[in-house]
Amino acid sequence: MNLINYWKSFNSDEGPYIHQKDNILNDQVSYRFTNYEGYISSEDYGQIDSRFHFGLLPSPYCGDILNESIYILMLNPGFSSIDYYAEQYSKKFKEAKINCLYQKQNVEYP
Repeated sequence: MNLINYWKSFNSDEGPYIHQKDNILNDQVSYRFTNYEGYISSEDYGQIDSRFHFGLLPSPYCGDILNESIYILMLNPGFSSIDYYAEQYSKKFKEAKINCLYQKQNVEYP
């Protein structure tokens, strides 16, 4: 429950998408892209990139974690150039990510 409460206090209104309690990371890693157009016009487009992308919503878990009976532990969600496009141009996709992050009840999880 502490994990869920932690992410419920996260501000998903606008980037950079970094939890206020994690703001120490802001000085250690770069936040460079705010949207799809900014990313695809950069020299980093198409390159393998393992940096934190604070222009994208975090995905610490997926699904209804309070009511599941099986959990699959994975590393991180990874990064693809399509991530900026999906969050910027698919309202339904972005809404689903926010619902998962806040563990909203009575919604369909992917």
